[in-house]
Amino acid sequence: VVAVLFYLTYLLVSKSFLKIAISSASARGKIKKEKVSHLRPVKSALLAREFRRYTSSAPYMLNCGLGSLLIVMACAAILIKAKTVRSFAGLMGNFGGKEIVYFVIAAMLCFISFTNDITAPSVSLEGKSFWIIRSLPVKTIDILKAKLELHIILTSVPLLICSVIISVVLRMPVIYSFLTVVLTQITVLLSALFGLYMNALKPNFNFANETVVVKQSLCVFFNLVGGWCYTLVTFGVYWFFRKAVNAGIYMLVLTLISSALCVLLYKLLKTNGVKRIENL
Repeated sequence: VVAVLFYLTYLLVSKSFLKIAISSASARGKIKKEKVSHLRPVKSALLAREFRRYTSSAPYMLNCGLGSLLIVMACAAILIKAKTVRSFAGLMGNFGGKEIVYFVIAAMLCFISFTNDITAPSVSLEGKSFWIIRSLPVKTIDILKAKLELHIILTSVPLLICSVIISVVLRMPVIYSFLTVVLTQITVLLSALFGLYMNALKPNFNFANETVVVKQSLCVFFNLVGGWCYTLVTFGVYWFFRKAVNAGIYMLVLTLISSALCVLLYKLLKTNGVKRIENL
């Protein structure tokens, strides 16, 4: 398989290289084609702009959207190995009860969701051309909301599908299925708001290569590590109270705590975050 892939890659690279190497400069100008631009709402246009920015950068997609790929792979693995997954869940259930299995599943999904950090470098990636979008009659909060919506769409949709699939495969009770879906979706929002707020406070527009922003930025580092630590700590605390507190009740409390943090971060983003960007 590796040899075949290597050969195919070689053919593609050699073809494009020879085409570039032996091509001669042409004095003819490029023919411009007319395009029709359709009127669209401001928020829709800003979101489309964020999608174009995301898909036009391979380093951005690879380093900040890996979680979506992992979630899709998890969906495929769960469907293909459904019997194995049920057997493994049964073994875990014998060790700590079925509630622990459902709890661990929610923790794993939340942990994977923090792998996506699309909002963390999104403001910095505007670079020195950020003044262009700022010069338009567009509210700063709408610009930030578009970046927030991009993260949520690319993460919450595959995560929702994965939550439903694993709930069906393991035949989870309705209450635990519901709590898993809600908790994971709130976690996605929390991750997006945390990364966006940090980057709004400390954007870096002076970079030579965008790879520096998406791989070596402190905002990206704290978003990833902070999210993983938040998941490990909040879910790990339950181990000490597992005999006294029901797993479903603990998941509900954790959902409420994460929701409160989301409200707090959104208010900070609308006030302090917007103020910092407008004063750049």
